[in-house]
Amino acid sequence: MVKKIVFLALVMGIALLGCKKDKVVEEPKPTGFVEFKIDGKQFHIDDYGTSSVLYQDDPSVSIYQIIFTFYGKDNLTMPLLHQISNSPLSPKKYTYTGYNVNQIERPHFSFSVEGGKYIYSFSVLEGMGEIEFTRLDRHAGGKVEGKFHFTNVDYKDKDLNLLSRGHKLTDGIFSIVVK
Repeated sequence: MVKKIVFLALVMGIALLGCKKDKVVEEPKPTGFVEFKIDGKQFHIDDYGTSSVLYQDDPSVSIYQIIFTFYGKDNLTMPLLHQISNSPLSPKKYTYTGYNVNQIERPHFSFSVEGGKYIYSFSVLEGMGEIEFTRLDRHAGGKVEGKFHFTNVDYKDKDLNLLSRGHKLTDGIFSIVVK
């Protein structure tokens, strides 16, 4: 009888251990994103804490810039947005209608696709567009947010040889956490 009780207790203990809940491993949640369309094709890249915001202010030569780079989960899909200004950057709209050699205020955008084999890039040399900063925090944990669009975006190979010109980037929005 004692053997049966010990045996039943052992079986019940093993059964209870076997019913233990499995530990759920949660996927990391994105802390920011960039989203846009090129010629109507939608792109969305989430930031999982690997993206960066860099402010560079040099009042002695009146150059103020912000560079932010997003790295996709694969670290191969990488949009970069760069805004240069001759006055301190603030939450407002920066509009471009062409390049003036004396104009320091200008944007740059590039986006690598297919593992870096091809690059979409925009420079204000021959294009038009806007970047609007709706939020521009500088402290760690703050956010940089806004929207953008450009015309005359170039499509190049990895060696920066021009493949085609005149692409349109529309519906661009971004949100990134400052580290």
